Amino acid sequence: MRYDRDFERYRFSTDRVIDADTVSALYQEYDQYRMSLLTTDLKNSVYRMNGVEPERHKNPGSILLGCFFGVSMIAMVIAFISKRFYVGGALAALVFGSVGLLSICGQTMISADRDTHKERVKMVIRGILLLIGAIYLGLLMFLKDRFDSESMLIYLSVGAFGLASVWLFVMALFEFFYAGIFYNEKVRARCVGYVRMVDSDSSGEGSLPFKYIRMSPVFEYDYNGERYEALYDELITRNDSDIEVGQYEMLRISSRYPDNVYSGWSTRVNAISLLVFGIFAGIATAVIVWFGFLN
Repeated sequence: MRYDRDFERYRFSTDRVIDADTVSALYQEYDQYRMSLLTTDLKNSVYRMNGVEPERHKNPGSILLGCFFGVSMIAMVIAFISKRFYVGGALAALVFGSVGLLSICGQTMISADRDTHKERVKMVIRGILLLIGAIYLGLLMFLKDRFDSESMLIYLSVGAFGLASVWLFVMALFEFFYAGIFYNEKVRARCVGYVRMVDSDSSGEGSLPFKYIRMSPVFEYDYNGERYEALYDELITRNDSDIEVGQYEMLRISSRYPDNVYSGWSTRVNAISLLVFGIFAGIATAVIVWFGFLN
């Protein structure tokens, strides 16, 4: 990933290992940054927290899309509350299909890793599977007269768990084999420092965000006569680095996007996690099919 020196959440240093006081200072700075966004720029805080300038999103198309999704979601909730389940299902298919198309045709995900080609490919895969799920749901609503309520519930459950398992398996395979396909060049790179940033995640609605540090060495290397400064495509979730300043490493990069650097550690962890959850989703699908149709 290209090292964007202007990204305000990046903190550069030459310290390979940071102490507890530095970690506490990073967290405190992150909290102050979040509070400044919430008090001065609430409308665009989500975009700015992810390193995207809000001015890029002030356009009529975004406003119309927001209104469309808002109206569709409200109508879907009203339909389910009034027990018009087929109307709600049709609206859900419309919303999921629209999100899938936007994922396929839209720009790269809004994230700190926004400049990576890998994120773009992953978003397209998600979009295709969302579109397949929307078509499946739409067909069920269209053929609703052929099923009783119990059968419809079984088909919906099989579709949800089945698509989830397919998505998890596909993403796991993608993580395992993407490096060999996309990162097709090797370069000798020198570590010139480290970039750290604080991220947060919430495990559930209403829960407090869990904060953690993501980091990457800053690599400097030459490719095809040009000098690049790059980070791992996916910053590693840890405080310290195993690589010393000045140390040389052989890195895998993309010939099409020379500032994309492969991070094998995070990729393997992601792939194994996706594979495990995919197995559980596949087992759930098989159990539903067995008890719903075969037993």
